[in-house]
Amino acid sequence: MFDDTVIQILGSSPTNTAMKQIVGDVQEPQGQRTTYIEVEKLKFDIHKCLFIDYIEPLIDLSTFLKIEGFIYKVLKIKTYSDYMEIYLYKVRRQV
Repeated sequence: MFDDTVIQILGSSPTNTAMKQIVGDVQEPQGQRTTYIEVEKLKFDIHKCLFIDYIEPLIDLSTFLKIEGFIYKVLKIKTYSDYMEIYLYKVRRQV
């Protein structure tokens, strides 16, 4: 269903070593998807959307992910019956 991109789940800190490695489809936000998320009156640009074809319990709103050498913070998660859509913000200061 999805293109294979390797994603490392870092947990709640961008400096953690990978807790788990998964595969998913990483896309640029497009169409009717929101291009920013508001958190406590701050706006964060959505840099990538990640789709995984199952429910991953290690991914929540405190999670950092490493994708293709860059670190992203999870900003929003949409969980469906058999997959997850995850909105990501690219951390400006890479660790």
